[in-house]
Amino acid sequence: MATVVTSPASAFLARCRAEPALAVLAITVSALCLAWLIVPNWTNVTPLLACAFLLALLLRRASSSAAVSLAHPENAVSGSSPVSAFSGAAGVTLVRTAVFILLECAVFALIAFTRGRVQTPVAGEMLAAVRYAVLLPPLALLPWQQWRRFVRTYRAEVVAAAIAMITWFPHRLFMAAWPYYSQVLGHTVYVLARPFVAYLHYVADATPTLVGPTLDTTILFGCSGLQAIKLFQMLFAFMLIVDWPVFNRRRVLQGYFAGLGVALLANLVRIVLLVVLGNRLSADVVVDLHVGAGWVFFAAVFSLCMWFAYDWLRGSRVPDLPAQAASALPAATAR
Repeated sequence: MATVVTSPASAFLARCRAEPALAVLAITVSALCLAWLIVPNWTNVTPLLACAFLLALLLRRASSSAAVSLAHPENAVSGSSPVSAFSGAAGVTLVRTAVFILLECAVFALIAFTRGRVQTPVAGEMLAAVRYAVLLPPLALLPWQQWRRFVRTYRAEVVAAAIAMITWFPHRLFMAAWPYYSQVLGHTVYVLARPFVAYLHYVADATPTLVGPTLDTTILFGCSGLQAIKLFQMLFAFMLIVDWPVFNRRRVLQGYFAGLGVALLANLVRIVLLVVLGNRLSADVVVDLHVGAGWVFFAAVFSLCMWFAYDWLRGSRVPDLPAQAASALPAATAR
């Protein structure tokens, strides 16, 4: 039997023709990347990452479905595409493209106008809200009915991308909570380190300080655990993109929020270790190596967590190939 070999570019274009939403996502990601290249200090990264994450999940699911159809042609439905529930749907028209370009230009102009006038906290919040407006013009490229069908068909992927967009860069949330969270973090570190460090004192301040016999440790905003959360999000997103078709969607959602908690807990343990080792072993070594050692520590913790949680994220049942093929053809099998 002859084997048909297609290039990744031609396969991607074929999927975009079969499913216009993929083309819209690709256009959106390209526009955001172009804006980032034109304006290097443009910090509208979160919508870009969310769209790229959604596009990667959809392509990963489509690739898995296409492989299943080739391996089990008896599961394919005659006359339907293995990657889309939108066969025969209208694509992107010239009029809709013109509307998209006008709206995109208006949004970027509004971002530039607002960015130059950020002088108050209210203006800063307005700029943060306007940045997400870049996701509105792409909606004009397709009819509303198609977007509704898209959300129904790929509900899990859309929910995952929405959660990523909301929680990917929680800097503002940490800034708002830091005056209160810093006190909780500092006092908890003191309670846990006190049995191992004699004469340790806790100085409550906007930046709490733990005064030890050989090392004084000040907990700054950089010690809040924000970097640990970013590292976890990158590792978790990479794992989802690689193995998205085999995961249990409900458990993925539970595992993600549990992982955020693990990141904060790991940061707490890291600071406790710094206080204890700095006062019991060597203050100079801790001061010189605490930044690099922190990244190694976080990477080790998250790698171990994902190693042990991987089977749980997959669920008790591993879907067989025919089941994957059936789930990838919701619209075709309904005929």
